[in-house]
Amino acid sequence: MKKSYHLLLMTIWVALLLVSCEDEGPGKRNWPGIITLSITNISDKGAVFNAEVISRGDFNVLSFGFVWSENENPSLNNADRVVLSGDLTTGKFSAEISTTLKQGKTYWVKSFIETTDYTVYGEGVSFISLGSQAPLITSFAPASGDWGDTIKISGAHFSFLSPNNIVMFGTIQAQIISSTDSLIITTVPSAINNEIVPISVSIFGNQTASKSNFSYLKPEITNISSLTGTFGDTITISGKNFGKIFNNVYFNTISARIIAMNTRYLKVIVPTELIVQESIIKVISSGYSTISVEPFKLNPPSFVSFSPDSVFRPNEIITIYGNNLSPIPANNKVQISGYNATVLESSGKHIKVYLPDPVIPEYNISVFKNVSTLITVAGQSFSQTDGLHIWWHSTWTRKQDFPGSPRHNAVAFEINGKGYFGTGLSNIGNPYLNDFWEYNPTNDQWAQIANLPGDARASAVAFTINGKGYVGLGTSKFFVYYLYDDNKYYKDFYSYDPLTGSWIQIADFQGIDRYSAAAFAKGDVAYVGTGWWGNDGPPGSTKITSDFWRFDPLSISWTQISSFPISSSSAVGFNIDTTGYVYDSNTLYRFDGSSWKKLNTASLNTKENIAFSIKKKGYFGLGQVDELWEYDPVSNISTKFPFPNNMRRGGASVFVINNKAYLIGGGYIFEDVFFKDVWEFDPSKPSHNR
Repeated sequence: MKKSYHLLLMTIWVALLLVSCEDEGPGKRNWPGIITLSITNISDKGAVFNAEVISRGDFNVLSFGFVWSENENPSLNNADRVVLSGDLTTGKFSAEISTTLKQGKTYWVKSFIETTDYTVYGEGVSFISLGSQAPLITSFAPASGDWGDTIKISGAHFSFLSPNNIVMFGTIQAQIISSTDSLIITTVPSAINNEIVPISVSIFGNQTASKSNFSYLKPEITNISSLTGTFGDTITISGKNFGKIFNNVYFNTISARIIAMNTRYLKVIVPTELIVQESIIKVISSGYSTISVEPFKLNPPSFVSFSPDSVFRPNEIITIYGNNLSPIPANNKVQISGYNATVLESSGKHIKVYLPDPVIPEYNISVFKNVSTLITVAGQSFSQTDGLHIWWHSTWTRKQDFPGSPRHNAVAFEINGKGYFGTGLSNIGNPYLNDFWEYNPTNDQWAQIANLPGDARASAVAFTINGKGYVGLGTSKFFVYYLYDDNKYYKDFYSYDPLTGSWIQIADFQGIDRYSAAAFAKGDVAYVGTGWWGNDGPPGSTKITSDFWRFDPLSISWTQISSFPISSSSAVGFNIDTTGYVYDSNTLYRFDGSSWKKLNTASLNTKENIAFSIKKKGYFGLGQVDELWEYDPVSNISTKFPFPNNMRRGGASVFVINNKAYLIGGGYIFEDVFFKDVWEFDPSKPSHNR
């Protein structure tokens, strides 16, 4: 009976060798032999696994023990295990398993012997688990760290299968790198946690915690390489306990880019987004923060130069060079002459802006001035009071004001490159004037000359022939039909010689005395006509006339010619070369020396106009409208010329010097508004719509 029993065991052992040796090679070897025995002591605290070594074999044994899983074929590659120590001998051995067993689950258990060449397994034995206990933590190291640090947890009854081990730092689960039944290697979880927390390990709901706590390292700042700088500078923050991987640096609330780091220092770039001068630096490492004791301060902006430094047109792009400017265009505030400029681009060394429109408020008015520039960056400003020059030379340029009394309905003429201006109606002192002034356009200066002889007057006429100026007619009583006084209309005439600086009276005008007449010079003679008549009827009677007269300065004589086509008190005259023109309030007429021809031009319906000519073109307008028209005799077309806003005025005076017209005075007589400003008009210069 014993013999038969031993024979049966031998047969089973040989069969096991044939089916349970991994990677069995050729040839005959003395394999180890092992049998998995029944599971004993099954309880809610675990179970005891049993095995018997049938043969030690002649292989070098590395380890032995048990593997188990819910899979029917557990192995060292896919199952939990317990590895026993000591010398392997024939006979029985056991292992008490107190963890990794789920209640109510069926497990398959195999014993194994691992050699240098092969692993031999015993036949699988199954059982139904009643549960198990928690693992045991004996220690962990290091005892402190930050996010991502590697921590080794030592103990007993851990699972070789890493997913079965749940490691927690306080309430936050950690990622496991590897595990055995006595060692778990994990990393500190990258999440905000309490400063001091226990470490726990649980397997299938059975949890154990460390007796000591793990401490998160809190960062500290000990020094900052420079507490002043500018956008984009690199600064070094020294200290301790900075994260090896996880760090954030803020200037106030603005994140800074970290370019190098270790646990002792952080190299960061000063953010370009800063909009205030001072910033508290905050370092956040592993969820814990520390701040600088002193603030970081941006260096104030400074000025170097403008390009261009002279602006010759509106909407010019100006580059301002300096230091400590914001690389973000919107974070630079630039004011030129007190007006906000649109910033197009910027860097730490330059800002490119448009010249603000209000600096040149009207494109057809010249602006010549030095302007101030104010630049504000991150709450710090610098002002440059000079260095930027506006040199916009447009159609209209304001000159120095006339130094005499403001006036309306004065006269003006030009002799040898100088202008002459006088008489008129003022609202200061004696309202009617006979003073006269000479203007030098070279230095923009006025000088008073001899007064016009005779009575002070307004609405006279003036013209120039052969280097002498002529002035006559006028009135010292506007609207005499209210005053019943016909004795204040004039017909006397005077000649001014700039070589002697004196006036002489010449032959009186041979028509009826009048004011608001039209006059122009044509070659060596002049023509005068139209206007308000007086002294030809009952007291207080007046009349608008159309008669016209030629004046010959050689014979000092007046000759009546063909009348103007209509009676007018608002006509003004000018000449283009040797052709004379008269513009009434609605129509332009050309005079060929003997007859008048009506031309097709703009109808302004206004009084107290001005008229002059420059470079073979005529100009007429103003009065009661903000319009000036240019007439081209070649094309016989009149074109509206750009005119500044709010320059409407009646009764202004004009002389032309070197192809530039100079408009002086005027006003609104019924509103008691009188001007003394002087404007240079140059049609060759640019304007906003020419």
